[in-house]
Amino acid sequence: MRSKSRTIGSFLMILLFLIFLAIYFAGGSGYYDYEMQKKTILTDEAMKQFERDIAEGKDVDINDYLENVEKDYRTDISRACAKVSKNINKYFKIGFETVIKVIASGTEE
Repeated sequence: MRSKSRTIGSFLMILLFLIFLAIYFAGGSGYYDYEMQKKTILTDEAMKQFERDIAEGKDVDINDYLENVEKDYRTDISRACAKVSKNINKYFKIGFETVIKVIASGTEE
């Protein structure tokens, strides 16, 4: 039993170390800086397009030039878990309210 938990622990430590190395080398190679530079270039291009559209007298909406940065990280599993959690909360609330009413009615005598 002890050797099985030791191998699982060793595996997790090696996995965490490999993840650390991947992140470290991605940062060291300039990958993050490159991605930020690409966003800056897109922003500069959007500003130039915005200025051209204003100069041409077009109707402009700032939302047309902004990059959508909102990301939806929800998955089917997270939505299902949220729904289950909401239902559990609803029924626990009903149960606790009932228990409190019973206790309150018992102390009024």
